[in-house]
Amino acid sequence: GAVKAVENDCQIKSFDSDTALLMELLKYENLNVDAIFLDINMPQVRGLKCLNVLKCHKHLKKIPVYILSSSSDTELMNEYYEAGAANYFSKPNTFLGFTEIVLQVLKNLSTKTRD
Repeated sequence: GAVKAVENDCQIKSFDSDTALLMELLKYENLNVDAIFLDINMPQVRGLKCLNVLKCHKHLKKIPVYILSSSSDTELMNEYYEAGAANYFSKPNTFLGFTEIVLQVLKNLSTKTRD
């Protein structure tokens, strides 16, 4: 995956649906999760609803959620920002493009941890 290509000490889990993601995250109260990348066109719950669920739970709401979408619609972006998204990225067409997004997020996270 992209994270392994850029940062060896990162662990990444991927889920086939936002329902599977939510079920996994809601199981635990003491999570060691630094960030969530959410594709808004996932099957079942859909991205905005999934983000709203994440931001409603005490132990999940502080985890930054990064949105990936093929849409660059400003209204849609604003909906996600208003719901608590940390950032909104246009889905890249290449593995290298996705790797660059992951690098940017990891850099921002490591900067925040040092502050």
